[in-house]
Amino acid sequence: MRNIILIIHLSVDGFAAGPNGELSYFSHTDDNLAFVNGITANADTALLGRNCYKLLDDFWPSKRDDPEATQAEVDYSNWYNAAQKIVVSTTLQNTKTDNVTIISEHPEIELQAIKQLPGKNILIFGSPSLSQFLLQKDLIDEYWVIMHSNFFGKGLPLFPGLSNKIDLTLLKIHPISTVEFALHYKK
Repeated sequence: MRNIILIIHLSVDGFAAGPNGELSYFSHTDDNLAFVNGITANADTALLGRNCYKLLDDFWPSKRDDPEATQAEVDYSNWYNAAQKIVVSTTLQNTKTDNVTIISEHPEIELQAIKQLPGKNILIFGSPSLSQFLLQKDLIDEYWVIMHSNFFGKGLPLFPGLSNKIDLTLLKIHPISTVEFALHYKK
């Protein structure tokens, strides 16, 4: 069975994005991207909400062709282009590429079936609303929480009003840079 793994950036005060969903509040270092590339090595699918999909798809497909791209950026761009993308959205109608599946109805049933298919891990990048939904449906198997050393004061929280307790086991603490570290949890 495939695992669904959430990779989420969080501020110290628990926000996964700025007030309007912007990710620019986080400092993204090449060390951070190299770390994420280590996780993508065991995954072949990206699971995204509509907004996160649009942000990633507007930037990453062509990044590998940028002469100023770092090796970590080229590696991630190559992974992103090759990966199957699953977008959970009731409003997205079509995409630019063929390797995108849109789930608009009963995502918990569809995703449970996808987890049973052969393949590598499925990674969720950001997508706070989708992550909240999957948390409530108990569909996330592992978590990589990348903590940033800042407070937002306001923004989109990852854990608003969970209706049930979720117990996790801490597998690893991984320092990334002087301003961020990753916590790896398993259900």
